[in-house]
Formats: sequence, structure tokens, C-alpha cells
Amino acid sequence: LLGRRVGLDTIVGLGVLAMVAQRGTARTGHPLPAWVRSDSREEEARSMLDLRALPQREKLALLGTATLLLVAPIGDPAAEQQQVRRWPDGSFGFPLVQALAARLRTADEVRAEAAFAAVVAELDDQPDRLPISRQRLQVFWRALSKRPSLQLALGRVTSRLWSATAAHAAVPEGAALWLQAQDAEQLGAHAAAARLYESAGRQLLRLPSDRARARWLLGERDPANGVDPVAALAAAPARMRLMAARAAGDRAAERAAAAAVAEFAGRDAATRATVSNLTEDSGR
Repeated sequence: LLGRRVGLDTIVGLGVLAMVAQRGTARTGHPLPAWVRSDSREEEARSMLDLRALPQREKLALLGTATLLLVAPIGDPAAEQQQVRRWPDGSFGFPLVQALAARLRTADEVRAEAAFAAVVAELDDQPDRLPISRQRLQVFWRALSKRPSLQLALGRVTSRLWSATAAHAAVPEGAALWLQAQDAEQLGAHAAAARLYESAGRQLLRLPSDRARARWLLGERDPANGVDPVAALAAAPARMRLMAARAAGDRAAERAAAAAVAEFAGRDAATRATVSNLTEDSGR
């Protein structure tokens, strides 16, 4: 949908958008959600990044891509399950998902996040379990690994749907937990982020083979140049406790958490920087 030629995926996407419009009309009396309509004055339009200022073509392209990725399985759950049976572990397959991710690699990061957040908010409002497979989500996240900042932005947003999807024994939860932790941290929910980072660490760092498989998500290690995502994840729960203690003004808890961060941070410069201010203040 971000390309110039009209292909099968575009036609399918238009069909999915038509289905969303039909559902919207039935629920609210309008085919489009409030955040899409340029004349909307509803509170919903102010509760997320503003899409109304985007050119109509770009807005529809981004919303269409997000809808095709996330809403298509609702329109055809049987087809989704066929793909799950063919590619059960979520490490590859789902060719349309990979094609959509490839097109998104050139998209504006902030605008893409806003579009995906809008579609996710609509889906998150559904009372029933979603027929979106966890394999689909993980293939999408992996396919964005060539642009880590976009992977993180869209991964954070789409990971909000993880708990509404059916668990599958072949798909580990480590990646989703890490992205949910990133999302919680972004929202300032430090206690929740600490718990999620701890759970993610148990799955992603348990064995050397686990750490190797997590490279597509965490990135490559380069301790000599101050980049060690494995150490950063190990220190993340303590870092969240440090942020919570600072927000609460609890100096004793802050110092204890800072010591734990320093212990686990290794040579990851960004993680060590979170305790530098405290170290300077204490004169150590």
C-alpha cells in the first residue's frame, strides 16, 4: 500500500478497509473512526498522536497498511490458521506480512507509529479474543529488524495486542515481553516495566542459544564501543526500580537500585549513564 502500483495486496487491503468501515458504521454510525475524520472534535482524536494534519494520501496509506496487517485475520480466521500450520514458530513465512514490513522501512517513524496506534486502539476495544496469530506479530517484528528504531516503535504499539491473542507453544513470549516492557517504560509505568523486563530476561537470556536467537530484537553486542544489549536487559529491572525510586523521592531505594544497575550494566554506556547523575551527586 505504500508503493505506487496496484496489486493483489492493495485490493485485499481495500476489502479489509471496507470491512472496517462496515463495522464502524454499525458501532458508531460513521464508517471511519474519530481519529481519521478531519473534522472530528471528539476527545478520542486528542488522546493519541494527531493524524489529522497528515496529507490524506499518506494517512490512508499508513492506516491501510496497519489495517491490512492487523485486521485481515479478523476477516478470514481460517486463512490465518492455515498460515500458522505452515509456519508454526513465527520465525519466517507470512509473505504478505513481510512485504508490508519491507514497505514500512521507508515510512516516517512517528507517523507510522501514530497510524498503528490508532488501529491497535480500535482492536483493543474488542471484547473477544482476536484471531490475530502470535506468529504474525513475531514475523512482523523480525521483518522490521533492519530498521531498529521503527521496529521498536511499531513493536511497542502492536505488542499491546499480545495478551488478546491465543497462546501457541511454538512461539516463545520473550520478544513480546521485551516490547511490552519498552512500552510500559515509555508510558512511565516503571513497576510494570520492571516485572516485564524480568520475565523477558528469563526467556531471552537463559541460555547462550537464547541470546543468539534474540539478536534480531536486541541487536548486536559491541561492548568495546559501549553497546551491550544483553547487559542492558539484565540491568533493566533494576533501572526501572531506580526510575520509580527517583520519581517517589526515595533516596534509600534509589541508591540500592543504582548499585544493582551498576552491577549488571557491564559496559553498556546508555545503561551506566542512568546512574551517573546519582554518582556525581553522592561525590563518589
